[in-house]
Amino acid sequence: MSLEIYQNELIRFGVFMYFLSLLIGAVLEKFKNPRMALSTHQTGLMIGTFSIAMAGVSSHIVLSSLLGKIFIYLHFIGNTILIVTLTLASHWGTRSLTPIAGGKEYAPKQQENIVKIGLQLSSTMIGISILCILIGFFL
Repeated sequence: MSLEIYQNELIRFGVFMYFLSLLIGAVLEKFKNPRMALSTHQTGLMIGTFSIAMAGVSSHIVLSSLLGKIFIYLHFIGNTILIVTLTLASHWGTRSLTPIAGGKEYAPKQQENIVKIGLQLSSTMIGISILCILIGFFL
């Protein structure tokens, strides 16, 4: 089964992420940590571009039905969690897993933990979705 059946969803998701990132970029200075907001903006633009590019090559990626579903759900959910988590980190000014772009001071422990869990969870989900695509390219 090719990923072509998910082509429209990938395009819609990519355009949505791209638009959302443009909105975040328009209000960078409103966040407690504008540097992290800029990172969120750039990450969203890359996710949107990647999703649209995946839609473009979807006919060349052959996955089993199970792997296709795993990829699409993990791609959508993982990247959405990532953008939400980075936006929260920008708003709260957290710093624990983002020492370079993070704020000058640590946020309250509960907020730091929410961001930490969100970043770890989304990274794992995105990594597994990329593994699914690599399997599709080489099988």
